[in-house]
Amino acid sequence: MRVPVCLGVLLLFCLSASPGFGQTSSPSLQDAERAFSEALLRHDRAAFEATFAPDAECSLPTVKRGPEAIANSWLPFLIDPGTTMVLTSTRVTIAPSEDAGDSTGTFAIRGRTSNGIQTIPAGTYSIGWRLLDGHWKIVTLSGSRKAPSQPAGRV
Repeated sequence: MRVPVCLGVLLLFCLSASPGFGQTSSPSLQDAERAFSEALLRHDRAAFEATFAPDAECSLPTVKRGPEAIANSWLPFLIDPGTTMVLTSTRVTIAPSEDAGDSTGTFAIRGRTSNGIQTIPAGTYSIGWRLLDGHWKIVTLSGSRKAPSQPAGRV
């Protein structure tokens, strides 16, 4: 009886000392960014708002603070099924502290035009993320619009 108890204690000690045992893994920042992008594609306002921290600030298209105000400024992309913003992530990084991160990419606007449905490149974006209560939340969202191209022959 003494040998099985010792083996059980030894096994429990080895498992508890192994890396990752008893710890929850950090959620994926890539998954959080994908969820943000998919909320836009699905025109899901509730999911869109849920990706923002309560104190979030967005300067795209204009400066707004808080999830509801930000969603209100993005209504054309959240209510019109014929128009949406398409995000393409180019980089996602997590700070050494593992509780903050950022992501960057390009955005395009997809919608109906006189030539049918088109996706028109519109600029770049940058998102600042913070890990809150085990979930990645957007704290800053900014972007820059792509300058219109010059017609041929103009300088």
